[in-house]
Amino acid sequence: MSSSQKDVVVAEQWLVLSKIGEGSFGEVFKAKDINLGRLYAVKRESLDLEHPQLRHESKIYDTLAGGPCIPKCHWYGQHDGFDCIVIDLLGSNLKQFQQSTRTMPLDLIIDFGCQLVSCLEHIHDKGIVYRDVKPENFLFEASCILPDLAYTNSPPPSPPTCNHILLDNTCLYAVDFGLATWWRNPNTMKPYAECKKPIKYKTGTARYASLNIHRGRTHARRDDMESLGYLLLDLLLNGDLPWSGITARSTKVGWDRLKAIKEEMSLQDMCAGLPCGIMNFIDYTRRLRFADRPDYDHLKTLLIGCNQPGPFSKLVTPHPHNTRAIPSSSPKYYQHHQQQQNYHLKRNSSSSSHHMHKMNYLDQSPEDGVFVMDDLAKELPSFTKKQNNSTYYRNNNRSSSNSSNRHYHYGHKKHYGNKVGWNTHKNYTSAIEKTLQTP
Repeated sequence: MSSSQKDVVVAEQWLVLSKIGEGSFGEVFKAKDINLGRLYAVKRESLDLEHPQLRHESKIYDTLAGGPCIPKCHWYGQHDGFDCIVIDLLGSNLKQFQQSTRTMPLDLIIDFGCQLVSCLEHIHDKGIVYRDVKPENFLFEASCILPDLAYTNSPPPSPPTCNHILLDNTCLYAVDFGLATWWRNPNTMKPYAECKKPIKYKTGTARYASLNIHRGRTHARRDDMESLGYLLLDLLLNGDLPWSGITARSTKVGWDRLKAIKEEMSLQDMCAGLPCGIMNFIDYTRRLRFADRPDYDHLKTLLIGCNQPGPFSKLVTPHPHNTRAIPSSSPKYYQHHQQQQNYHLKRNSSSSSHHMHKMNYLDQSPEDGVFVMDDLAKELPSFTKKQNNSTYYRNNNRSSSNSSNRHYHYGHKKHYGNKVGWNTHKNYTSAIEKTLQTP
C-alpha cells in the first residue's frame, strides 16, 4: 500500500499489503499475519451484490478441508463493507506455468493429472461437483514464481525448464469454488435428480466443458472428469486444442460452435499422436451416466500407463478420413517417449495443415464485436450490484481477451504494484466525483 493510505487490518489479524488479482466476483489481496508474519490471500466481494458467492465458497472450503489439493480457509467474515475470506497464499497457476516453460514433460503432466483425479475424487466424495475445471483454477505453492517475460530492447532468453521453476515441488491446489455445488443433499445424503429440461444458462468455461454440459444437462461428477480430460489434452498439445481460437458474436453461438467440434471430431482425431491412455480417459468419462461414480483408480491407471510399456502408451493414429493432420514435428517431451517405446508417427503433411480442421468452423475472420471463446466463462444469469439509484450488470456476454473473467491470482502479480491497496477503489471513486463536479 502507498504511504498515503491507512493500514487496513482485517479481523485484527491480517494486514493488507497489496492487490494481487481480481475477477468479476471480487478482488484478491496479499496480506500478512501481524502476529506470525506469514503471508495469506484475502478475497473480498461487496456486501451489495445481489448474488454473493463468498459465504457459499467458505462453506465449500470448510466441507473440503484437509483433502488433497485443497488450500486452507482460515477465516470468513465481514470487513469495511465487504464479505471476506482468508486463505493460504499460493503461486502461479497452471495456465501461466504452461505459457512460461520451454516444454512440459509427459511424466509431469501425468503427475498433475493424477493429483487432480485425487482432488476431484475428494470433492465428489464430499457430495460436491466443482463445475469449473480449467488450468487457471489450479495453482502451485507460493514458492513457484514465474520469471518476468517482459523484454523491451533485447531478445528474450530461452524459456526456463519446468524443473528450474518448480524445484521438485509439483503440488497443485484448487481454488475458486464459487461455482461449486452439491450433487447430493448434504443432510439426507441422497443424490439430487437430473433436471429433465435443458438448462439455458451453462455453467463453467466453454473451452473445457463436457458434451453433456454443452447439451444443457445437469452437471454431475462425470462432467468434472471429462473436463479434466480436456485440460490434460490442452497440456499435451501445448495449448493448441482443436477448438482453440474459435470466435463468435455471442456466447450462445460460441458455445454451439465448440459443441459442434467436440461432437463431430472423433477421439482418434482429437488425440492423434498422443498416448492411447489419454484417449481412453476421455472416452471413459463420456460413457458415464448421470448418477455413476467415476472409477478414479482406473483413470489414474490410464494416465500412468501413458508413460509405461503397454497398450496405453501406444500412439493414437488418426481416423483414415481425418482432415486434421498431425503436426510435422512431435512435441519435445514426446520425442524422448518415442525413443523409449520405439513408436513412430507417419507424417503426411506440413504443420500448417494442422490448423485446417479448425478453420472449417470459422465463417469469417475476427471483426469488431467478435470475441474469442478460449477462456470465456459463462456463469450465472443477471448478476447485479445495487448501489444508490444505479444498477451495475455483470455481463454474461463479455469478452475474455484479458484471460478468464473468473480468474483470480492468489500469488504474486507484478503489474498491480504495491500502490494498489484495499481502499484504492475509494480514491478512484472520489476522483471521478470531483471530475463530475468540476464546471
